Amino acid sequence: MLRRPISRIELKMDDLSELEQARTVAKARAAAAAAAASSSSTSDIKAEPVVSDLEREKAIRNERIGYNPMPATQNDS
Repeated sequence: MLRRPISRIELKMDDLSELEQARTVAKARAAAAAAAASSSSTSDIKAEPVVSDLEREKAIRNERIGYNPMPATQNDS
């Protein structure tokens, strides 16, 4: 059996800059979400209930893998 050489993944400067940009965007989103959460908790305006992040992530994951949590209906005819 022939063995192939080890695959190498090279890290380029473009990849590093893209990673840093993604980190800054994520930090900005987190800061904006934290600011929105702190300002909304002090206001007297009632907001509509929002689906929790875990439920939203679960729905996205189920859709991505094609899982339908609803039980299949059986026709007894």
